[in-house]
Amino acid sequence: MTACKRRKLSPGAFSGREEYFNNPRFSDLTILSGDQKFYVHKVLVCAYSEYFSLLFDGDWNETRKNVVKLYEDDPQAVKAMLQFMYGIGYMRGDDLLAASVYVVSDKYLVPKVKEHALEKFYLGMKYPVGLNSLPSVITRVYAMTTKIHQELRDIVVSVALDRIYTLWKNKEFVAVNDTISLQEMHECLAWGLLSNLPVLSSLWT
Repeated sequence: MTACKRRKLSPGAFSGREEYFNNPRFSDLTILSGDQKFYVHKVLVCAYSEYFSLLFDGDWNETRKNVVKLYEDDPQAVKAMLQFMYGIGYMRGDDLLAASVYVVSDKYLVPKVKEHALEKFYLGMKYPVGLNSLPSVITRVYAMTTKIHQELRDIVVSVALDRIYTLWKNKEFVAVNDTISLQEMHECLAWGLLSNLPVLSSLWT
């Protein structure tokens, strides 16, 4: 087992070095997620993630074998999180992926990726979302998050408040209105109305 201390990296560290990502040559750590396998470098992953840094400071089965299994997480979100560490762009035009990356990076204590994912999600939701897809986005975001991800949910609530009357007339939105995630969202909508939470349309200018 090799200990892994967190170190600050310069903004350009590994930037543009795509050949190092998921390349078994010189890799000293394998991350498994879903049916995907990612070859990465402990020095880089631990520098970004407090979770991995603490993991490799301990004596665990994963650290002895240098294989970490993240089977409970979205493989695409794990991939995007790791790609960010190597300076590779991701999440172009995919609001749900950005939300999923936010959740995964929060779980594994990767603040830089979490902040980037939140910004990506905000920018994606800042512009008008089609009413046909909005109910799906809202329900899926609430399904993948909990109350600890409030800043992500606030963005969704802002969009919903902006179109609340139209949403209640949407059959897809109403059809899932008795799910637990939607009940939580109803509470947030009520809170947003009572506290005058700004709607995103007021932020478009």
